[in-house]
Amino acid sequence: MHIRKYLSIFLIGFVFVIAGCSGSSNSGVNKDPIEDIDGDGIADIVDPDIDGDGIPNKDDPDIDGDGEPNGVDPDADGDGTADAEDDTPGGFE
Repeated sequence: MHIRKYLSIFLIGFVFVIAGCSGSSNSGVNKDPIEDIDGDGIADIVDPDIDGDGIPNKDDPDIDGDGEPNGVDPDADGDGTADAEDDTPGGFE
């Protein structure tokens, strides 16, 4: 009789352990990758040369390296926010 009781407690506890170890929970974890156009490991928001061409963003005629000059590119820094709505259209400044 005691064996069934302890076995039941063990199985219920085991189920709770398995449920607690589920990989579906992501609370407190930011899984969004950093934006890094040039792949240098520096997030574009702080990268002084977003496209990695050796020209600092402030002097670069094509900050994001997409082939469109900054003057006609609707998103000059390539961050996905149109320049008209972007607080830092020329990258992090």
